[in-house]
Amino acid sequence: MAEFGALLSPVVAGYLRDLTGSWTLSVMVTGALLAASAALVLLVRR
Repeated sequence: MAEFGALLSPVVAGYLRDLTGSWTLSVMVTGALLAASAALVLLVRR
């Protein structure tokens, strides 16, 4: 699953940059996904 995210991340970031003309949205989306991922990891029981 991590490889899938690593493959799509540059494509999505570039698309958002081309769409908006700024890197701000790309960085905000990446930060939100990282925060959501961290929250999900904390919910996993051992």
